[in-house]
Amino acid sequence: MPKPEQPRLHSLISRQWTLAVAATFLLLLLTDWLAEFALKSIAENILSETLETPVQVDAVSLGLIEGNLTFHNTRISNIQGFSKPNIFTARTTRATGAIAELILLGKVDLDRIEIDHIETWIQKDDQGYNYEILLRNLQEP
Repeated sequence: MPKPEQPRLHSLISRQWTLAVAATFLLLLLTDWLAEFALKSIAENILSETLETPVQVDAVSLGLIEGNLTFHNTRISNIQGFSKPNIFTARTTRATGAIAELILLGKVDLDRIEIDHIETWIQKDDQGYNYEILLRNLQEP
């Protein structure tokens, strides 16, 4: 009698392991998606606050193993009073460096920033050039 039960038990254990692996994989995917969604929101808020103009990012990809953070379809709105809607757009902006420290400690230690498919609109009014105003906003108080 024990022989017919053993394959059935083995099959049950195999199914449990398969379900456990599948559940773990789905949990990791969900965690990754939630982390990237949170990073998108945090990045938009920090950049908008720092530059003092709205910043929009369509998506954020996090590569902890590669040590990079990628922003997809970034748009920096023009400073109020200038005619063009954006001062800067980029299809991809990738920062490489100590990304874990950036995320966990808020410490910025980047080795490289790559920007692909950039478009920028430089305009001048009585206050000066729009990019100069953005640069002044970047300076620490």
